[in-house]
Amino acid sequence: MPDQGQAEEKNAIAYVCRQQQAIREVLLAERGDAAPLDRVLSALENDTSPAEPLRELHQALVHAGDAVGVYGGTREGTGVLGLLSPRAGKDIYLCPRQSPCTRFHWVEDERGGPPVCGIGRAPMLLKRT
Repeated sequence: MPDQGQAEEKNAIAYVCRQQQAIREVLLAERGDAAPLDRVLSALENDTSPAEPLRELHQALVHAGDAVGVYGGTREGTGVLGLLSPRAGKDIYLCPRQSPCTRFHWVEDERGGPPVCGIGRAPMLLKRT
């Protein structure tokens, strides 16, 4: 079972994955560059620890006026995925990365194919809860 810090980091990565365009826009508007976001994405693409780049991105967002930064978005709550879930036995797409984040997408209407990872653009993996 991952410790609280690992879970928070994976949730923060999922938040960055979902919100990277909005994060980029905020950083460009406030700083004139998106270097903190680019460092996180680079760490993830190169399978190096994103811990320090995530902290830097968090601080840059807080400085830009985002009161909760990358860690505040992790409090959205993804619910329980598994046997106790109301969607148990349903298909779900999960992060395809070797060190996955907590992002997921319920299978509903995927006419355009599976959703893709916001970091490496790989198709998300189809699993059953």
